Amino acid sequence: MNPRSLDHLTTIILRDILNWAAEYLKSHNIPSARLDSEVLLSFVLNKDRTYLYVNSETRIQKSEVRRFKEFIERRGMMEPVSYITGEKEFWSLKFKVTKDTLIPRPETEVLVQTVLDIIRSQKSEVRSQKSEACLERSLKVKNLQSPIFNPIRILDIGTGSGNIAVSIAKESPESHVFTVDKSDSALSVAKENAIIHNVAGRIIFLKGDLYIPFNPPGPLFIKEGKERLFDIIVSNPPYIPTCDIEGLMPEVRDWEPRWALDGGKDGLEIIQKIIKDAPLFLESGGFIAMEIGFGQYEEVSRIISDIDKFHNIKTIKDLSGIERVVTAWKR
Repeated sequence: MNPRSLDHLTTIILRDILNWAAEYLKSHNIPSARLDSEVLLSFVLNKDRTYLYVNSETRIQKSEVRRFKEFIERRGMMEPVSYITGEKEFWSLKFKVTKDTLIPRPETEVLVQTVLDIIRSQKSEVRSQKSEACLERSLKVKNLQSPIFNPIRILDIGTGSGNIAVSIAKESPESHVFTVDKSDSALSVAKENAIIHNVAGRIIFLKGDLYIPFNPPGPLFIKEGKERLFDIIVSNPPYIPTCDIEGLMPEVRDWEPRWALDGGKDGLEIIQKIIKDAPLFLESGGFIAMEIGFGQYEEVSRIISDIDKFHNIKTIKDLSGIERVVTAWKR
């Protein structure tokens, strides 16, 4: 069955259209042909993938066939599934994505988990030292009237779809996140995701590159009557060396925003800038957490050490055993 042979049919059996799609994608060198076909058909039918197996003899309507055929042809041109559907699951949440945003990766969940683990461990330490009443008083911000504003101030640099900021805000109600991105389009997507997941009241969206929205550096908040900076800086920066971009999978190289991938000559250009200026915006005793690429940990650790403003540099591995996240605490 070829694409044109589908056009004259009023309805098609689900099993047949799925088999056609898998063969079509396979002929276009899509390694995950069957899986992608199932995901796209599930999306078109607004059903889960189990439905496809249980109802393989069901007939689907011509309008659904037409839409599915369009999706499959787009996937055959190497367009990522997430850009076709306009969504990607991350942290068990559905995020809107567009071609203006990097598609969230599973390994970035390690970054989110790392930040949340540290926040929770800090709360546990405080609880062990104070009564619940004292803890509640210590979590109030004196210069803001709304009770939703709490003292853990987080800066998310290069927020993209907002997946990191939204996930942290969703899990950590005491956190207030400031997100920065140089793309108006990306910020628009991030705002939508914050609204969808009911955390827009605790996230501020700012346009700019890296720390530019906060220049000149200086105290940003009043906390417990004192001028304060950020408690946490988090980022999934571009870290792929420029010379490696052409060797990426076509789905990544030809479709995702290059500025969200390209980390300069050695892949460390943006990472170095973030680390260099972090002490100006980070509270003493606060920490920075960043996603890094394969084999970059030693060099990133050296960059952090050379600044001589941080200590307790650690790395966290992803599920593949790759050192994926680096953390460091400001002295």
